[in-house]
Amino acid sequence: MLIRSYLHLQALAPLSRRTSLRLPGAAAARPHPQLRSTSSLPPPPPLLLSSSAIEASDATSGTPWGVLAAGLVGFPIVLWTYKCLMLVIFQRRIIYMGYLPPLARTTKIDPSDRLLRGLSLEEIEIESEKGITLRGISLRTTTTTTTTTTKPPRICLVYFQGNLGSPLSRLPLFTHLLLSKLSPFSSSNTILLAVPPRSYYLSTNSPPSQPSLLVDYLSVLRYARTTYPSPETKLVLYAHSLGGAAACVLLGSLNKDSPEPDLDLQAGGKLVLDALVLENPFPSVPIMIEESLYPSKVLPYHYLTGLVLDRWDALRALKGEGDGGKKIQSALEETNVLFVSGERDSLVKPELVRRMFEAAGRGRGRREWLSIKERSHDDTWMAKGDWGAGVRAFLERSRVLEVGVEGKKEKEKETKKKKSKSSPIKSRSR
Repeated sequence: MLIRSYLHLQALAPLSRRTSLRLPGAAAARPHPQLRSTSSLPPPPPLLLSSSAIEASDATSGTPWGVLAAGLVGFPIVLWTYKCLMLVIFQRRIIYMGYLPPLARTTKIDPSDRLLRGLSLEEIEIESEKGITLRGISLRTTTTTTTTTTKPPRICLVYFQGNLGSPLSRLPLFTHLLLSKLSPFSSSNTILLAVPPRSYYLSTNSPPSQPSLLVDYLSVLRYARTTYPSPETKLVLYAHSLGGAAACVLLGSLNKDSPEPDLDLQAGGKLVLDALVLENPFPSVPIMIEESLYPSKVLPYHYLTGLVLDRWDALRALKGEGDGGKKIQSALEETNVLFVSGERDSLVKPELVRRMFEAAGRGRGRREWLSIKERSHDDTWMAKGDWGAGVRAFLERSRVLEVGVEGKKEKEKETKKKKSKSSPIKSRSR
């Protein structure tokens, strides 16, 4: 009975688990005739393939060169097309970056900030258009605010910022302009106005464009002149980067023969700007794309200049060209302009600023050039001696500042040279 149970279990077990187990005193168990090993079966007939089938199998099992080539060529094309499309669609979002750094549009300037020691801060609001309010700051030294409460400021310094950030990120610059002994504005009674346009800082968050920003910048200049209308107050515009291009386009769009109402009370409504300082200004957005951002002609981004909406063509404004290339007599022609360029500026290269200086030509106003060594795009004003001395000399020649001791020495040297050249007596050589 035990032997029969064992044989029955062996017959039901899988073939791989079978063992040749013998019980003592029992004969070897024979396998069931239907469960014999497959090794005893005859081998299957060989599979015969034709030559065409063999070639097809070799072709399919090889490297798919066509797919790889299509991927290598197609992927960059798709990527470039996508990026070009995004650059065109979001171009104003890329140009006007008032949202950077993070919290730039919500963080207010703390009057107790250590950078404001010695300065008096006042928050101001300017109505630009219906529903558009520009919010910025007014800075002045505490010594001038306490000693000269009724006396008008000697200089009203209006600052046009670049395309990124807010007045908060420029507090070190403002402190340097008003407090540093190296600054030409610190020795005079100067008030500084920093009011960014829409979509910047605390101003109305409205979509920016070139026409709308020109209205905002003009509103700031109108506010500066109407708030400080005294003939003793000199109006100086200090513009940096994209703000420099905006200043040129704004002044170039104002015809000197057609007065701007309520802009300058002392000159019958015409725009009177005593001096303009351009620090690393943009010549135009298309030029920046072609010669600075994407100079390589291999990349497709180089050829997107025709799709630029806001061109900010300061180069054409400096040439005095209007729509259609016609010559116009703009307010920029009579303005004294100083071009300041950092020799290590990799964004707005010195040759681009030099091109703007040469395009300005000879107007009724002064045209001067100041090159700062070892300085780049955002730290030109940090140069110890070159920046302060150069700007001061320009303001003295523009009659914004009184001629100091150094200026008097330079004038004496120039008069001596002129006398020596005009003298008929020649020195004899021994």
